[in-house]
Amino acid sequence: MTNTIQGTAEFMSTDMLNAMASDRPYHQGVLDDVEAFVNVAFWAVLFNLNFPGKSNDEDVWREKLRSPSHHVRDGAQTVITKVSDDETLSEGSDDGLSVSDDDDEDDDEGQAQVLKIVDPQSELSELLEVFRPLLRDWRKRLADRSKRRSQVKRWTDSKEQILAVKLVDDFAKLLLKHSQNLMRIGERSI
Repeated sequence: MTNTIQGTAEFMSTDMLNAMASDRPYHQGVLDDVEAFVNVAFWAVLFNLNFPGKSNDEDVWREKLRSPSHHVRDGAQTVITKVSDDETLSEGSDDGLSVSDDDDEDDDEGQAQVLKIVDPQSELSELLEVFRPLLRDWRKRLADRSKRRSQVKRWTDSKEQILAVKLVDDFAKLLLKHSQNLMRIGERSI
């Protein structure tokens, strides 16, 4: 872990952005790196314009992902991954991952800005439709791990290494869970 804040602002973790905004030292950890990877995944899916179908909503979401406010960015991610008002991940599902249903309160400000302009009838790009469930599950899983991490009184390097392995395992399980859906994109590009 380092005291130096490094990275591209659009992809930085919320905690890193907060530290940078308040000009305070920050120890970058594995959760920051994984959150940055999730942010890159959102960016890659939304900014890949080579797939058919595209809605006005996606144009707005791209703008919101560029926002310097993590509230707006996180709110956009929440809206992007919300497939319907009543959809939730079921706990105890057969993928071995338990995910909480709670939305982050910090997302409320960003969601409010993004929801004002969302057209529920708009057709999304094929790439976003395919990746949306994976991005949703991955984001919720990371939030769950982050919440658990914040509840630990004394954090050590060995716990950080264990967390890193668990996060990689989480992602592998999610890829397996969503593999059939993701194969649709692979078949299309061949």
